[in-house]
Amino acid sequence: MSLFDKALRPTIFAICLAMSGYHLLATQFRFMSPVENQNIHLGFSFAVLFLGLVATKKALSARVLYLLLALLGVAATTYIQVNYLDLVDMAGFLRLQDAIVGVLLIVLAIEASRCQFGWVIPIMTVCAILYMLFGPYMPGILHHGGFSVQRTIASVTTTFNGIYGSLLDVSATFIIIFMIFGGLLNATGAGKFFMDLACSVGSRFRAGPALAAVISSAIMGSINGSAVANVATTGAVTIPLMKRSGFKPEFAGAVEAAASTGGMFLPPIMGVGAFIMSELTGIAYIDIVIAATIPGILYYFLVGVSVCIRANKDGVSLGVFSDLEPAGRILMRRGYYFIPIIVVLYYMVIGYSPMTAGLYAIYWLVGIHFLVTALTTPKRFLQKAFWMEMADGLVDGAKNGATVAAILAAVGIMIQAIIATGLAHRFLFQVLALASSVEVGLLMTMGLALFFGMGVPTTASYILLAILVAPFLVKLGGPLLAVHLFIYYYTIIANITPPVGSAAIVASRMADSNYMKTCLISIRLAMVALIMPFLFVWNPGLLAQGPWYGILEVTLTATVGLVAIAGFWEGYLFCPTRSAERVLMLVGGSLLVLPLPLYATAIGAGLFAYALVTQWRRSKAMQVAALKQAPII
Repeated sequence: MSLFDKALRPTIFAICLAMSGYHLLATQFRFMSPVENQNIHLGFSFAVLFLGLVATKKALSARVLYLLLALLGVAATTYIQVNYLDLVDMAGFLRLQDAIVGVLLIVLAIEASRCQFGWVIPIMTVCAILYMLFGPYMPGILHHGGFSVQRTIASVTTTFNGIYGSLLDVSATFIIIFMIFGGLLNATGAGKFFMDLACSVGSRFRAGPALAAVISSAIMGSINGSAVANVATTGAVTIPLMKRSGFKPEFAGAVEAAASTGGMFLPPIMGVGAFIMSELTGIAYIDIVIAATIPGILYYFLVGVSVCIRANKDGVSLGVFSDLEPAGRILMRRGYYFIPIIVVLYYMVIGYSPMTAGLYAIYWLVGIHFLVTALTTPKRFLQKAFWMEMADGLVDGAKNGATVAAILAAVGIMIQAIIATGLAHRFLFQVLALASSVEVGLLMTMGLALFFGMGVPTTASYILLAILVAPFLVKLGGPLLAVHLFIYYYTIIANITPPVGSAAIVASRMADSNYMKTCLISIRLAMVALIMPFLFVWNPGLLAQGPWYGILEVTLTATVGLVAIAGFWEGYLFCPTRSAERVLMLVGGSLLVLPLPLYATAIGAGLFAYALVTQWRRSKAMQVAALKQAPII
């Protein structure tokens, strides 16, 4: 190993530590403007991402290129920092050096996003810039007055729109703090606690390993904000356990993919989507969290019901968790790891910003970890390994935060092109002319969200559709919050829908299963997520809006109805269903979930109850018959 390579990894490590340390300080002490804070965040992110590529590439030419890009990233953001006030005063007028720095920032943002997420976002970003330049030659709705090269560069860089703007501001404030929080959760052992607890709770049921995947992915997915990362971390434990207990590889991969995908819309953190949604809508973050609670819990409840049904149907064996501690003992010994999560909720409920709530949660997490270490193994404070674990948590948080910054910088360019050229307004009026009702608009939006989500990261896909489509759905009569959650949910579900389905791809590889079968089973398990967005647009009670009795009623009917539909899809509840029972489940479940008069809901409940009773009686009869046929020893 060369002297350069020996110095490179410690350098990356030190930059990541500095990035996390800076943001922890900047969150508590506001000592610069939002744009300057974004710029420092972007400079750190360029350095972390490109130096990381230098460390992983083998070809000398690639290593030299990315080292140069890292240096240029630091130089460009340093120039912006030093000349910030002058650039504000010039209000978009570009000197030659400003133009050079602007082009550098555009190129760096595009390349950083390409390295992390592939070619889709870079191609769309380049198309957005070309559209600004060549709009006068475009036909119909795409036509606009045109931007000069100078104005295009200034519009997306030095006027502090585009790359610098609300999206990068969210990354440099809310998101980075929760990325650091997530890194420290794993470093302090909280991540292992949640996994052990999930496995222990699941061990009480025949579907234990699958339920462990559901529970652990729900907890960790809400924090890390990436379905793929969630599959890679929790799936490494849960997928082998599911296969050992008797689940088929395709089903094991599908459970992990569906469970990891749902974490992105589960409160209290919801990945990064809720922060951006709050910025785009002006709705308080805590109100978004409250609204998303019932759908998020309902999603995981229904996925859990589906895996329990499948475990009973397939006769999955028990006992793979025989060496685990009971859940009660785990809670008694390590339940204090729930305190930081409670702290996040408490501070948001009493009116603090998510950024401040996340910062206090970090303080509590580190304080608890230090206190427990002092009381149990105080000698660890003298060991280098203890402090390296904490440093690793900060480094992981910085790396994850840098990745988000890269994608939001590139998406910011696209959004600025859409807004500055007037395309958003023209698109709005065009779609309004095509959509005859909010229901038609929702169907169109669902298709767009699933299509965008195939090749575009969830956050970017949601932002683009929120800018282009959400306004026309609101004009058609859709509630603002319900519309944005509708878009967000479907862009998330694209993680398991073919032909891309990135979460299903990773899960199928880990399970050594057929990708398409894994994908289709994932969709069946997540069927509730494909139905529920329409339900909460039609009935705001599912978003905890309205009187308590209305919220309770719609939650209960939706839960029972979706259980009935899950039984229909699986062809099993207590025993294999007959054709007539499946029809009763489908019709009864549909009547329960749709916003219909009370008598229709009652009919639906009656139909499902009848199917349930017949299933129960037949399953008991089958058990008695099996006992009579069993040999007497």
